[in-house]
Amino acid sequence: MSNQGNHRSINTDVWFKVRPSHSLDDIAGMEGLKSHLRECGQDSRRYFFCGSESSGLTYIIEAFVHELMKADYRYLSIDGSEIAGRYQKQTESAVKQLFETAQENAPCIVAINEVEYICPNRASGERTEQERCIADAFLDGFRQIRDTDQPVIIICSTNHPNRVDKDLTKDSEMIQLPDLNQ
Repeated sequence: MSNQGNHRSINTDVWFKVRPSHSLDDIAGMEGLKSHLRECGQDSRRYFFCGSESSGLTYIIEAFVHELMKADYRYLSIDGSEIAGRYQKQTESAVKQLFETAQENAPCIVAINEVEYICPNRASGERTEQERCIADAFLDGFRQIRDTDQPVIIICSTNHPNRVDKDLTKDSEMIQLPDLNQ
């Protein structure tokens, strides 16, 4: 069976989510961060969030998505570890399908948590050929959306920015969250 056939059989309906119920106004403190997110929400289409496990990363991203969805965007949300685990041998196809689904459903927001699982640092000597191919597929889809005028917003996040390919991080608005335990 070809890759095209494989990735078309993936049920992408589970990736669609409803608008998160909390907004940036529901986040206590962090006024500088909230102001910055409101400003860049009007300009950028690619974001890279990173923070420690205690930073409230997912909650803040969902609040940001809530703000962005005021413009009637569809919302896709996935965990990189879920794609890598659930689809195993189909991970590369699932990554391609993710970007195709986003384009077909524009205007669309794509939130990818644990992005290091599907866009690992290719420069690391620890990567297998399969992991490099998955990262290449991710970056190809990312660039394809970047290079179009389609209203697709990509939000990637990780607790481990050193594990993510530098081609993703250099081409995104970097949002570093403070550690709430410090």
